[in-house]
Amino acid sequence: MHANYVVNGGGADGVSYHLTVDENLTVYQMLPFDEVGFHAGDGADNYWTDWGAWGSIAMELCVNKTEYPALWLRAKQVACATWASILIGDPRWDYGTGGPERFSADRYFPHQKASDDNKRCPRELLDEGNIDRNGNGPMRDAIRVLAGFGGGNVPDTYPDGMDYGIARMLFGRVVGDDGKNYAYNEVGPVSRKWLADGNESGQYPQLVEVRHFDDRQYFRFSNGKTYWKTGSGPIKELGAA
Repeated sequence: MHANYVVNGGGADGVSYHLTVDENLTVYQMLPFDEVGFHAGDGADNYWTDWGAWGSIAMELCVNKTEYPALWLRAKQVACATWASILIGDPRWDYGTGGPERFSADRYFPHQKASDDNKRCPRELLDEGNIDRNGNGPMRDAIRVLAGFGGGNVPDTYPDGMDYGIARMLFGRVVGDDGKNYAYNEVGPVSRKWLADGNESGQYPQLVEVRHFDDRQYFRFSNGKTYWKTGSGPIKELGAA
């Protein structure tokens, strides 16, 4: 339906956009990335000032948050993965002339920033705190992490409302010395302590190593903190009283 809308002229305002994520969590590309889309609310009269239209690409998330909250969460994750794949030059996208070097995670921003009337859009993402007017927030941070731009480019603090998908990206994934994969688990004791400590300190370090000694497990994070436990026993912090 969204493709038909664009093909048939985009309504009275001639709206067009480059990407959509539908209710099946499938991403469709409507326009090559070097083609102007009329979506930003700033007109397309001046190449130098109407940068929303002339200098950006647009994505529509076509999922009803109220009716399908689980799909809405997944749609945000798909959106972050899509933007990251664009930044790293995924060949499945039609870039038109030029390539991914034209794009940057720092240029990720909501409709509101570009629109002449300061329209609060996308309202759901703004209300949740996933982005602010300038595009800062957990979604931009997730895009950086997924695209491999982590480290110093990712802030140490995150606003309230961090969801499972963002937590999983920040927590990271490693292969332990037992050959098993370790990643964020919302009901896992280590993950829950990591999240609780992060909510208290404002820092969410990435898991970098999992080691085993006898029946003990050690989980080391990028800030030097190490959690350990024995079997199903309580989680402890190495060196803590």
